[in-house]
Amino acid sequence: MPINGWDIQVAAVRGVIGKARATVEDLQAEETKLQNAVTSAACSANSPVILQALTDCYEDYLSRLLNSGTIRGDNACNSTSDAVNHYVRGDEEMAGNANRMAGESPAAGADADSTGGGR
Repeated sequence: MPINGWDIQVAAVRGVIGKARATVEDLQAEETKLQNAVTSAACSANSPVILQALTDCYEDYLSRLLNSGTIRGDNACNSTSDAVNHYVRGDEEMAGNANRMAGESPAAGADADSTGGGR
């Protein structure tokens, strides 16, 4: 099935991007909470071995996973926002071109041809 055109609902897309950005911000806040929880658990254990294990788990896995998620989320939001902005600018450019062309007078010989005169 061929695609005959695009009809992007700009306001709706921007709304989704806003919700996605809010989710990424929530993820960043959760990362801080997780870091605090790991620190608290490590201190409560009162064991250097457990402290090191929890710290390593957080630094080597959890923080990298969360950081990757926030970076990917930010990149997706930014790229989608850029694409929508290009789409809007393209629409505005096409509308401007159509308005200019509609306002131009026909070629000099076109009137004579259309009224039966000329050639």
